[in-house]
Amino acid sequence: MEYGIRKLVKACELDPLNQSVRLLLGTAYLLDGRLEPALDSFKNAERIRRDPRVYTDMAFCYMQMREWQRARDCLELALSFKPDFQDALDYLAELNKRKPVQ
Repeated sequence: MEYGIRKLVKACELDPLNQSVRLLLGTAYLLDGRLEPALDSFKNAERIRRDPRVYTDMAFCYMQMREWQRARDCLELALSFKPDFQDALDYLAELNKRKPVQ
């Protein structure tokens, strides 16, 4: 996994405005159990372009960190961009099972 992460970091350096690479890097960090770097990578992707995928990935990260309100905020933001974004809807349903709105 570390080799792939190094290559993705290098790709980010070579093309700093490539949102897809930043999302891939965040996912690689997630798979490696490194939540803070994953979240940082997703936030960098957000600076390039705001879209539902970015906020859904950030929400998943926050869910893993048990930061329920931040996860909910990200999912609601994702759905404000695209109300039928299925990943965001699925994560929100999962979040509501774990931590219902009070």
